[in-house]
Amino acid sequence: MDNNNKNDVKQKIGRNNHYVPRMYLKQWADSDNKICMYNLLVSNENVPVWNKQAVSRTASMGNLYVRMDGKLERDDFEDYFAQNFENPAAEPLRKVCNGERLNTKEWMTLIDFVTAQYVRTVSFYIRMQPIVAEKIQSAIDSVLSGIEKGIVDNRIKDDMNSHDGIDMSLLPLDVRITKENENDAHSFLSVETVAGKSSWLMCIKRFLGKNSVVTKWMRDLHWSIIESHPNVRWPTTDTPLVISNPHKHPGSFIGVGEPGNIFIFPISPEKALMARNGKRLSYGFKPSYEQSLLIKQAIVNNALLFIYSSHEDNEIVNMRPRTVSESEYKRVHASLNRWHANYLSEEVPLLHRDSNGGI
Repeated sequence: MDNNNKNDVKQKIGRNNHYVPRMYLKQWADSDNKICMYNLLVSNENVPVWNKQAVSRTASMGNLYVRMDGKLERDDFEDYFAQNFENPAAEPLRKVCNGERLNTKEWMTLIDFVTAQYVRTVSFYIRMQPIVAEKIQSAIDSVLSGIEKGIVDNRIKDDMNSHDGIDMSLLPLDVRITKENENDAHSFLSVETVAGKSSWLMCIKRFLGKNSVVTKWMRDLHWSIIESHPNVRWPTTDTPLVISNPHKHPGSFIGVGEPGNIFIFPISPEKALMARNGKRLSYGFKPSYEQSLLIKQAIVNNALLFIYSSHEDNEIVNMRPRTVSESEYKRVHASLNRWHANYLSEEVPLLHRDSNGGI
């Protein structure tokens, strides 16, 4: 490849990766495509409580999904979300907002969009870390089992690539099994890994696959479109899908199949999707004023850093006061700013895959 072609590839990489799609946030935007944003973590009291932000410049992060495929940078996850979930969902979303009925295919498309929104946020990345650790341990156990059977060559790594149906090529995992000499009866296992961006992308690919248990479960739920009370307008957040469970500790990871789950996904200030594990919502369910407020509170509580509204809503501020801390603000944003650099320095050296990878 000549230098000009290399530059062309670099120019095509999407750097401003949205974890909440613009086509979705537009339901809360004004005619100038701006949305009211409430920041839950600020550096000082002088920061305005509400900011008007362009939809194109919020709910995004630099190089969030950009990954290395050999020596080539790829933003295939961004394209994957757009082509498979966002673009197909545009028409069903429009219909829901306009009060039009959906056919079965449109319902499935809309639910798949919700599922994608479940796994692609920064919040999901944080909450899925214990699961990644569990999968890594399971893979290591597989290696140890192989060693006990006398298998000490690199075929173990090939076995791990299909472990539990997961594409382990996206996991930065360096496994080395060595002997001091050929006649030595003892083997030594060295495992080095990092739970970060690449393992998150691995989980996304797993959960959104055609045979995914998560996708199937979400499709099998009995979803309903509900409308808020006329005096209550619902916001959305940087973590739009609310999964509430009275038996789980707030902030803990909740799998979609947990008994007692309640799912809420705001579609617009007036409408939301809602479902419940193991039980249908009452036909024609219309939330009362009090119930609409409870739903609003659940949406607000589910946010990580940002809440988005169609207007400057003091009710939201009262529901969840922001944190004012210069040190915490610097710590969090420094961590976010190091996201891609840490991936390049810590994870990429451990990735072993050919240059023809992709979604």
